[in-house]
Amino acid sequence: MAEINVPIETYPEAAQQVGIFVAHFAAIEARLGRIFAAILKADLRPALLVFNEIGGRRRREVLKLLVEDQMAPALRDRFLKFLDGPFKTCAIRRNQLVHDSWVSGPDGLRTMDQRTFKTDPMPVDQLLAWVGSVKDAHAQLMEIEFEFETDQPWSAYEAIGKLGT
Repeated sequence: MAEINVPIETYPEAAQQVGIFVAHFAAIEARLGRIFAAILKADLRPALLVFNEIGGRRRREVLKLLVEDQMAPALRDRFLKFLDGPFKTCAIRRNQLVHDSWVSGPDGLRTMDQRTFKTDPMPVDQLLAWVGSVKDAHAQLMEIEFEFETDQPWSAYEAIGKLGT
């Protein structure tokens, strides 16, 4: 049996970084939902019900189609670049962090793809870089949203969470 040589203190930092990444990605998706509602000129609550039913990959495509006539050209171009660049990259990383299994080995923490059982190293430094990129993506989208000047209240988005209770 191979000796596992992973210091236990790396686990809490890795778990914390995964949590930070996921929290920022959730905030990005919430902002995209607000933009979706504003594009449709719809009340936020019903628009978010629809938005949340659209699968992750399809959300990006739907937003790209809807935004064509709703944003000024320069802002639209920035938004489209955001969707195809930072958002897409962060979505792929989020799926890896959330859906892959985590294992440890002599070379440190690794993710394991559930379908292929292939493992890849996941050093804490890589997680830190990913967290930096999702924070940057979140900041970019905040700027885009601010410029788009949606007037949808956050309180309606928070009400979505109460629908299942």
